[in-house]
Amino acid sequence: MKRISLLCALALAAGGCVSASKYNSAVEESQSLQGKLSAAESETAVLRASCAAKAKEAQEKADGLQKQIQTASDQLAALQKRQADMEKEQKDVKKLNDLLKADNERLEKTLADRKAEYGKAMSKLKAVLDEMRAFDEPADVSKKPQ
Repeated sequence: MKRISLLCALALAAGGCVSASKYNSAVEESQSLQGKLSAAESETAVLRASCAAKAKEAQEKADGLQKQIQTASDQLAALQKRQADMEKEQKDVKKLNDLLKADNERLEKTLADRKAEYGKAMSKLKAVLDEMRAFDEPADVSKKPQ
């Protein structure tokens, strides 16, 4: 057993030893990888900062657009209310116009009726005046000196 242990120890010592050039090469590679890792971490930090700045800018733009949408929505609601009010007013004006047309037609008919009545009254008045003149003329003839 001692022999096996001794052989194992020799094999381990022989296989576990590394030459100085391999060691230095491994150290250089480790340092190179450490430098690359540091550079990658720095680049990651820069990219994260850039991404955060762009996210903040995008959020500010989104907030601005949201405010514009809200303003436009408020204006649209006001315009829709105004349009509804104007449509109601237009209906009221149309009703009033119809009433005024009816009143105008009634007044024109009344005026035509009155003109006809005045025409008849004038005819009667002329007839009465003609009769009165007829009465006055013989009296005027009798009063004339001969």
